[in-house]
Amino acid sequence: MASFTLPLDVPPDRSVIYKCGANYISAGCTHLMKLVMLTLEHPDAIKHIKKLLDRSCAIAKNNTTAENINAENINAENNIGFSALYIAMLNISRTSTLETVQILVAAGAKIPLPVQSNHDNRRYYPGNIPTVYSNPSLFNHRNIIMELALRTGITQDI
Repeated sequence: MASFTLPLDVPPDRSVIYKCGANYISAGCTHLMKLVMLTLEHPDAIKHIKKLLDRSCAIAKNNTTAENINAENINAENNIGFSALYIAMLNISRTSTLETVQILVAAGAKIPLPVQSNHDNRRYYPGNIPTVYSNPSLFNHRNIIMELALRTGITQDI
């Protein structure tokens, strides 16, 4: 297992397994995922995120092949189904920042929606991943939680 490293402008090797949360590892990580994992320790990563998102929009507007768009797509998922926004939310105040989450939400990232479990009546993400809203550090950022809740219609279990 590898950790994301500098330089910021070099995308990760998508075949390598990276740490993408306290208890999660995955291959298939995008450049955007690498950057969101580095924003707390390297604030310059925010500039790279904005540049990458601008480039991704330009690629989409030019009707480049879907394969190229997916690699840079704000909503692309790694091999365990985590998007850059999910990774940022999961790691807020650990390796990512509230500003990172806000930038991704403002750029139109799909907000991960929990699903209801049949066996214990708790809310989980697909793949039995516990809801990111249970991350204790997120409770220090009630404004972003409420914004996410309003945008998705989630009003309970937050």
